[in-house]
Amino acid sequence: MSEPSPEWTPPGSCDQCPHPIPAHMLWKPDEVCGGWMHCCVADCQCWHDWPQLTGAPTNIESRMIVERVDRLSSRPGWLFVSGVVEGEPLYVGDTVFVQHGNKARSATVRTIEIHTLPGKTIIVLDTDLEDLAVEGAIVSRRARR
Repeated sequence: MSEPSPEWTPPGSCDQCPHPIPAHMLWKPDEVCGGWMHCCVADCQCWHDWPQLTGAPTNIESRMIVERVDRLSSRPGWLFVSGVVEGEPLYVGDTVFVQHGNKARSATVRTIEIHTLPGKTIIVLDTDLEDLAVEGAIVSRRARR
């Protein structure tokens, strides 16, 4: 869990899932994103945005929780990152932020593969994100201005 935010203190219990607050990952607001809290228990999709809880405007337009990461020997410089995109669709060339724990870096979406059923999306990122693009990481894109 990252350090608590001065703008928002986590609630004593989650109103979206039955899991205790210590089972949630927190990301305080910073220059990369508006901050969020999500449950790390397997198969739980609970998510809170700091702006939603504080009433501040949000700057996150698209978000994907990484469910799987694959590599292909024929594409050694690429990471194939799978998950369900929430919000607006992602596009090739979009700048996204990959966040895991208290680390975040920007990346460019190289290619996208969309599967209508079961609703999974695969995006390709550069391999220099191996330490961040892991199961449970967050890939997000800010709203365009």
